[in-house]
Amino acid sequence: MGSAEWGGVGAGDASSYAFTTNGKVYAWGGNSHGQLGMSGTDRSSPTEVPIPTSVVGIDSVDGGFRHACVAGRDNQNQRVVYCFGSNDHGELGQGSLDGASASPLQVMTETGALRASKVAVGWQHNCAIVSDGKQIVCWGLNDKGQLGDGTNMEQGYPVTVVFP
Repeated sequence: MGSAEWGGVGAGDASSYAFTTNGKVYAWGGNSHGQLGMSGTDRSSPTEVPIPTSVVGIDSVDGGFRHACVAGRDNQNQRVVYCFGSNDHGELGQGSLDGASASPLQVMTETGALRASKVAVGWQHNCAIVSDGKQIVCWGLNDKGQLGDGTNMEQGYPVTVVFP
């Protein structure tokens, strides 16, 4: 790891995550659906996640049931969110509600990349604070209304949480 300090940790169902202050992300544990951000088998030791080189800073990492997400900044100082692993309910924010990816995918909205400063990962859904700080969005499984959009429909793209 060198001289970098730890910036944060996260944990999923059977996986664990950590990131350094110099922008490296590590994962270990179960990898049945690519939730470690790489192909292959389970890992009993931390392994670096191949986050795109355009990402220069990490703000948070968290794991869910069989997926994980990382929030950070790219080399143009734009906020970015990447997710990897299971997409059975739209957890990866790609618009679809199936499949999986062992490679980190940038979360998209219907109009472009999601710009968010923080991301929280649930069992099979995620929520994030949009960069302007004025909206919260969620995507993925919504069987209990956990996306906060007034429906019970799963969403493959982030939807705005509707507050009273």
